[in-house]
Amino acid sequence: MSPPPIFKRGNEGGGKGDALDRTPLLALLEPDLRQRVRKRLNRRKIGSGKPLYRQGETADALYLVESGRFRVFVGERVGQERVLRFLGPGELAGEAAFMAETPHVTNAVAVDDASVWRLARTDFEALLGKHDGLLRYLASSLPIASRRPTRAWRPSRRRMRRARCAAT
Repeated sequence: MSPPPIFKRGNEGGGKGDALDRTPLLALLEPDLRQRVRKRLNRRKIGSGKPLYRQGETADALYLVESGRFRVFVGERVGQERVLRFLGPGELAGEAAFMAETPHVTNAVAVDDASVWRLARTDFEALLGKHDGLLRYLASSLPIASRRPTRAWRPSRRRMRRARCAAT
């Protein structure tokens, strides 16, 4: 069973000081812009064991974890996966691929029943695409996040040779 959601949106209670407003994604914004962004957020529920996104899918949205946990990993075969990190409430998911405008290089699967807030790329660009503070915040998280999947995902030269030999 997942913990209760920590965020409330709009008039669902909590007012202007609720936990959603305190996440870095929204805390950096002026109050009127924050309210416009909140109106564009869509809640998405993800069942335990179900993917939020898969490796190779287009990164067309930014996700903010509301409740539950996600396992972020590389690899496609069971037993050959490499877990990179776990995400919980208040954390962003898919930000590296979203900001780089590339397909996801990782998979994110719900560990338990979870809920996320989704901000579509079109809404992000229309509302936040020129917000310096937010773009600096997101850019500062990219070097760490983008190194993890690349290093874990890139096969070694030895594995590449073995794969070529096995294929012939």
